[in-house]
Order: sequence, then C-alpha cells, then structure tokens
Amino acid sequence: MLEAPSPDRQRPAPRPAPEDPRSAGTDPLHPVWTPGGTPLGVLRAMTAEGLLVELLPQVWVAADLAHETGARAAALGVLLRRAAGPDAVSAPVVLRAVVGLAAAAWLHGCPLVPARVDLLVPCGTGSRGLPAPLRLRRVADPGAGAVRLGALRASDRARTLADLRGLGRGRREADALRWLEQRSGTVPDAGGPRQAPTGSSGAVSPRRPVER
Repeated sequence: MLEAPSPDRQRPAPRPAPEDPRSAGTDPLHPVWTPGGTPLGVLRAMTAEGLLVELLPQVWVAADLAHETGARAAALGVLLRRAAGPDAVSAPVVLRAVVGLAAAAWLHGCPLVPARVDLLVPCGTGSRGLPAPLRLRRVADPGAGAVRLGALRASDRARTLADLRGLGRGRREADALRWLEQRSGTVPDAGGPRQAPTGSSGAVSPRRPVER
C-alpha cells in the first residue's frame, strides 16, 4: 500500500522574496538593484534614507559600496547588458568590447562618473544601433593590458593612462587623466602635448580612432 505524501511535500515551494534594499551591502549576491527587481518607489525611498545610491542611470548600489570596484563593475555591467539587449544589432560588439578611458578610470577608483562609456574595439568595427551613452573607440589592440573586473573586461591602470593621454579629448577625460597621474606618480612632460608611450603592452596606435 502506497504511503500518502506528507503535507510538507504537498506544500508548494515558497516564491523567492523580492530584492530588499534594506539588506544593501550585506548580500554579495545582489550587488546592484534595478527597477526590474525592486519597485522604483522603494529604491527612491531607500536612496532618500541614504541606504542606496543611484550610481548609474536606473542602477542602484549600496551607499557603503559605491566606491568599490566590484560594485561599480556590476553597475556598469547592468548598463551594458541593458544596451546590448537581445534585439540590439550592436549586442555582440558591446559584450566583447573592453571598457576604456574615463569609464575605466572610474572603475579603478576615479570619483568622476563618466558622461560616456568608451568601449575599445578593433579597428574596422561597425557601430550600427549603438545607444547612448556608449561610444566605440577603435584601436589597434583593444585587449592589450585588459583585466577582468567581474563580468567586464577593462583596461588596466597603465593602459588607461596611456589611452587617456593619446585619445582623451574632453574635460572629463582630462580630469580622469590627472587623477590617474596623481596616483601613479607620473609627471607629464612640460615641453609639449602628452604622448601615449610606445613600445609597451599598454600602448595604443598613434593614429586616432575613426569616429562614425
């Protein structure tokens, strides 16, 4: 005679609890919060209480983790995956690219949130359908000096410093360059414009990338 299933076996499995911003900073499995997982009103309320920070548009992290590389990489990864949605023509380009210039400096600790996210890609790479704030920077060897930060690849500090000197054009890039120079002990040449170093693994092609 078959034994009837116990009441515990008949009970349906509990539904997973929604993300709780009050646990921000204590759960390594939830380094970031988005309106897709937590109601926007709750995120804003927790931000007002100082528990969360909207680190990037529509991406929140724990306030006490906002300066850490892991949290910043996780937040930027959300932004990139959002831009590289399943229907985006540019998805393969975005997901294989290396984060560089001011965005890489930000990942390495620079306090200035980049207005644009520069993605280093091989010369000749197309950019159809690339959404803002992403921007392709075509260089000879985007993978040189790249390091993995969570799910992202980004240029290391030496490569980022070289790229900002050779490719940086805007005020935000100049500010990020100064921040890196101060922490690397690098003193720029006083006799002329900054030049990217040559003959090193962190060097980029002296030819400026073609912007489309």
